[in-house]
Amino acid sequence: MDEQKNYKIVLIGDTGTGKTSILHRIVFNKYNNEARPTTGTDFFSKTFYTNDTICNLQVWDTSGQLKYWCLTDIFWRTADAACLVFDISDENSLVRLDTWYRQCKAKCLNEDLSERSLPFMVIGNKSDLNRSVSYEQGRQWCKDRNIPLYCEVSARESINVKESITKLIEYLLEQSLDFDNSQYDELTSNESSRLFQANKNYSNTGGSKNTSTPNATIFRSSQKDFFGLF
Repeated sequence: MDEQKNYKIVLIGDTGTGKTSILHRIVFNKYNNEARPTTGTDFFSKTFYTNDTICNLQVWDTSGQLKYWCLTDIFWRTADAACLVFDISDENSLVRLDTWYRQCKAKCLNEDLSERSLPFMVIGNKSDLNRSVSYEQGRQWCKDRNIPLYCEVSARESINVKESITKLIEYLLEQSLDFDNSQYDELTSNESSRLFQANKNYSNTGGSKNTSTPNATIFRSSQKDFFGLF
């Protein structure tokens, strides 16, 4: 019987960098031209099969506005990896990525408040557009922060998205960073309920409600090559 692993991955970055589009490309292999900025949080589920392992993946989408980050505290303690997303055609989005990186590290603490080691991947989205950030700049940004994974993708044109998420899963498998399966369903249920209520509260004060709708699919991969890994 194939081994099973559960991983929770969180997408972080400015509004407009394409986090929601990346999520939809990963889960549904579709691009939504009418995607609206995420208010609060949302997640979808997808099952990958790689290296003889069944990987149950939760991909969480977060708001690109820092004012909504109070909603994310409840699930950072069980996150297995974070994807920092910026827009290749907007150099300022890479500059601002440092703020998101610091915010994320500040939330990723152990129970004794010591810093927890959370794997990061940096994703430069919109590689189909004229770039303002070179590949070398993106890679150097990662090297300066000891982030081992960097990739460039286009959610719109479906370029390198599946390969990127597969490489992240392979990295997690190598690092054996999984959490206990018995906790997975309970955490998912509790987080979904609490996030739904939190998003509803924001809706009542003028925001738009953003519900969590799990959707499981299968993606099998034996891909070994990866653009942007160093």
